[in-house]
Amino acid sequence: GRGRGAGAGAAGRGAGPQGPVMPGGRDASDNVYAISSGGMVHLMNPQVGTDQIPPIKFLPPGARVTGSILVDNVLYAATSGGCGGAASGVWALDILGEGRPVATFDTKGAGLAGAVAPTLGTDATIYIATTSGDAAVGNSVIALEPKTLKQKDSFTAAGPFTAAPIVVQYKGKDVIVAANKDGRLYVLDASAMGGTDHKTPLLVGPAVEGAAEAAGLASWIDGEGTRWIAAAGRSGIAAFTLGGTGDVPEMQFKWRAADVGPALTPLAMNGVVFAVASGDAAAGGRGSRGGIATLHALDGATGKSLWTSATTMTAAAHGAGPSGGDSQVYVTADDGTLYAFGMPAER
Repeated sequence: GRGRGAGAGAAGRGAGPQGPVMPGGRDASDNVYAISSGGMVHLMNPQVGTDQIPPIKFLPPGARVTGSILVDNVLYAATSGGCGGAASGVWALDILGEGRPVATFDTKGAGLAGAVAPTLGTDATIYIATTSGDAAVGNSVIALEPKTLKQKDSFTAAGPFTAAPIVVQYKGKDVIVAANKDGRLYVLDASAMGGTDHKTPLLVGPAVEGAAEAAGLASWIDGEGTRWIAAAGRSGIAAFTLGGTGDVPEMQFKWRAADVGPALTPLAMNGVVFAVASGDAAAGGRGSRGGIATLHALDGATGKSLWTSATTMTAAAHGAGPSGGDSQVYVTADDGTLYAFGMPAER
């Protein structure tokens, strides 16, 4: 496998006079972080792209990075495929720690589900999901300690998970939502994943074709305070609501968009679900355009198509789904082109 660079978020404040100081200004909040194919982390000036400090050793050269994220000056990266000798799992680099220590969690043969950065809970717990594999942690959702990546808890299902989990709030508490190959969404209590036997979920959602082998999940809250979950996969996108009044939440299927498939991890923004049909052929999916990716904007409440990019993109798209901010949506195609969609500037 080929290594892939992956940007991460902005850093927090430095460690103060007793520890290393983050370069890049008083608060060091605007560095650009990138992981090179050689496994080095670069902290770059956002204006000119020069390294603020010498690159930091993080991963084996050639490691396949599927996603990374920076939280509290710790850079987390997910790797898969065994490329460069880097096992599937999670890596953590303490940017401000003495000697800049690196921790890792090895899934030991199980694949890592999803093509995004590791998921974090509100208490900074790291969550990952695994596919099948000859390993004790196969077919599981796993909770890891921040920084050290020591295993805290786990839930194991009968079959493999297909996407990275997401964390949402229910009655002020973290719950984890994970997509399984059986076409169902599993909801887990973050404080007791899987119960005492590590096999009992808080809730199992209804089986829906659009959620089968989901590539990614997205979540949002609508104007009435309802929590929504969208699952994107080979047969389109399925949307559910998660709520209720009891201690155990209820999940209801709401709509399915079969035209958008196979789809990458969706993006929910301002009540609109943005999804990229990758361009691959899919049974029952009419979103493919002969190897050309298409960005779809769907009404989050109904799944109705609001807009598509039609033939704007000229290549397929795989891996990461769309990202967005400041009224723009960004998509990277397989030919290396970055597309930006949004409202034109006023003239």
